[in-house]
Amino acid sequence: MVNLKGVADEKVNYWRVSAIVLAVALVASGGYFLLYVKILTSQIESIQRLVISYPRPKVEKIVEDNTVYIGNLKDNLLLKYNGKFFEPSSENPNELVVVDIDENSVDWFEVIDGPKNPQGYNEPLSFKAFPDNQKAVIVMRWSRGEGEAETVSDYAYYRVFIYDLLAKTTREIAEMRNNEEPSRGYFIPIIDQISEDGGYVSFNMHACWNCDGGGRPERHLYSLELDKVKRLGRTLDFKWLDRGVYQYKEYKVIPCAEPQPGECFEDTASLPFISGSFFQ
Repeated sequence: MVNLKGVADEKVNYWRVSAIVLAVALVASGGYFLLYVKILTSQIESIQRLVISYPRPKVEKIVEDNTVYIGNLKDNLLLKYNGKFFEPSSENPNELVVVDIDENSVDWFEVIDGPKNPQGYNEPLSFKAFPDNQKAVIVMRWSRGEGEAETVSDYAYYRVFIYDLLAKTTREIAEMRNNEEPSRGYFIPIIDQISEDGGYVSFNMHACWNCDGGGRPERHLYSLELDKVKRLGRTLDFKWLDRGVYQYKEYKVIPCAEPQPGECFEDTASLPFISGSFFQ
């Protein structure tokens, strides 16, 4: 006779052993999974710390080449335009020289945008700082750019701006605008002098620039307070005094002893000073 009780006991033991083995396997796999998750979490945290501590690249502002800028480098005002840096020449203050500087060491202030893709001239012509180094006057020489009216010269026109570094404002001297072809008049402004009180600017107005036979320039005066231009004419030895008062000597044309280009004029040593005021 078959012992059924023994067979039943063997089946019970089989399933019991199988259940124990399965339980052990699940516990082991669960422990491995938890260990894997812990290791993965630690690696992610390390990567996050690396990303956070890694220095970000500096984003540089894209600067348009046709924008005029003024910058202050150790109380020395500079002009930036079209990727170049300018300051008045030490040998000839009426001319500009290109200087080599670290652009990032200067705080730049936007003055004005020039024409887009001008057909000819595209440059600063004259530049001078005021005595307090808080303002500057700039003469730009441009030609007609894209989108500008046909009345704007495609050869050369001139714009004069005064920039205030404290107020961060730009003022154009509108009376010195010249859009049309000149009829050999005095139309090219070169900055001459700025009064010590910072209220007045004199300009030498040329019939042509860097050319022979241009003759003596006229002198035009400008008041910041009134935003007005006064035409003084051709003078010699001009000097600002105080509060719009100035002195100069007369430009007296005389016959030339020998033929020569241009005019001959009387020696100023024998001429007296003449006083005047912007308000006269």
